[in-house]
Amino acid sequence: MNKLGIVLLLVLMLVFLACAQTSSIVNTSPVGNWYGDSVCQVANSPCKTEKVVYRIIQMDENGKFMMQADKIINEKPEYMGTIEFQFDEKTNTITAKTSSANRGDAVWKFTINGNEMEGTLTLADGTLYRKIKVTKVNCGGKSYDW
Repeated sequence: MNKLGIVLLLVLMLVFLACAQTSSIVNTSPVGNWYGDSVCQVANSPCKTEKVVYRIIQMDENGKFMMQADKIINEKPEYMGTIEFQFDEKTNTITAKTSSANRGDAVWKFTINGNEMEGTLTLADGTLYRKIKVTKVNCGGKSYDW
């Protein structure tokens, strides 16, 4: 295992030691702290595969949620931004449309299945830019402080 692999493994262990995994009760709410992988799907692009931490809070009773996204660099979170999502209870999905200077318009879509959340970032032209898989961690209802 190379040095980067060992560092990433240690980060994962720290997260799970500091925050016990949530119970086995199926919960489809996106609210909480999520940790995992965001894997780039486009070679020769600014996209980089990263370990990520997402913190999601509910903004209102109409299904609006806010996600703060951090990537893990040198064992510490580095703020990437916040995204406003809409939650669909029927499909257990959260979806957001975003726009950025380097990739243009795009859609983030995540499906929640208990303590797992899988998603994609798809560009306006249909290009699959990222695949994301994260696991919910429980920090006593508080944001995880690195």
